[in-house]
Amino acid sequence: IQLGTSGGVIKSFRAIRQKIGGGAPGVNVDVINYGVTYSDASKLVINLTICNDTNVNDVIVASIREIGTSSFTMLSYRVDAPSGGWGADVSVQATITELP
Repeated sequence: IQLGTSGGVIKSFRAIRQKIGGGAPGVNVDVINYGVTYSDASKLVINLTICNDTNVNDVIVASIREIGTSSFTMLSYRVDAPSGGWGADVSVQATITELP
């Protein structure tokens, strides 16, 4: 796949969705599995979206700590109420782009 005339070739592209459930106050750590194994984690580009499946207005931010060949570790934190957790209906949606 090549996107645009000035872009490079993409080896593969995958979208995943995984329920992370409820979160405790403070920083939460989750491992998100790709469902496949890649040969070189340094060639992966990952984009995240956090969503609440029941339309609750919790504001949760996330970042990636480690990218492996079959999963990544994500840190998440509720910023609108730092001393509160969040409900059980939170999911992470991620796209994984593998560069050549």
